[in-house]
Amino acid sequence: MLGQGQTAQVLRNLCLMVAGDDPSAWSRVAKLIDRLSDVSLEDPTETGRGAIDLFYREAGVRRPADIALAGRRLQQILLVLAYLHSHPHSVLLINEPDPHLEILRQRQAYVLLRDEGARSGSQVVLVTHSQVILGEALDCNLTLLLDGRTDELASRTEIVTALRHYGAEHYLRARQREYVLYVEGEPIWLCCKRLQRDSVIPPPMFGTSAPTSTMCKTTTRGPTRTQSWSELKGVSA
Repeated sequence: MLGQGQTAQVLRNLCLMVAGDDPSAWSRVAKLIDRLSDVSLEDPTETGRGAIDLFYREAGVRRPADIALAGRRLQQILLVLAYLHSHPHSVLLINEPDPHLEILRQRQAYVLLRDEGARSGSQVVLVTHSQVILGEALDCNLTLLLDGRTDELASRTEIVTALRHYGAEHYLRARQREYVLYVEGEPIWLCCKRLQRDSVIPPPMFGTSAPTSTMCKTTTRGPTRTQSWSELKGVSA
């Protein structure tokens, strides 16, 4: 595990390692941080006492600040980038790199980590709840982990299409509840409520704006059957 409550200290060592082994790699890391966080990193240096100095500059601030004073977002992204450049061809598991980032920065951080991981020949595994990152990962590298099972969603065209239209949250709810029932307006919603009251099925998750061709599965006191939306419209509220 990286950092382990001492992110700034581990970060200093990794950055010094990158700068000493490959100055061009450190220059690239500094440029990426500048693009993502609008701060300028100074070169890490080792003092006579054996300590490592690492400072950064912000626009409009006269004096540089120690990296320990940087925000969690900057420290975390710099830590990952420094590790990727100092340990190529590795596997890195990152747990939710997005909570400290606004929406636009979440997308930038994902693309940056994806590209830098590929550049260093590493496998970067992101654990996230961000809808932004999930949307960016749809095309080629999105895996759902649910109830101890993995599902490679990016390889399933029909699932990718549904995720684009309805979002990952709706797909996850459908997997958890086995179905999601979408209705068009209050009259149909009242019909469905009446239908549910007279049946033995659990209350559905209601959504809006369902396609007219959508089918819903209901269980009455008899055998299971499928009703179309045209049939539901005929149910008295």
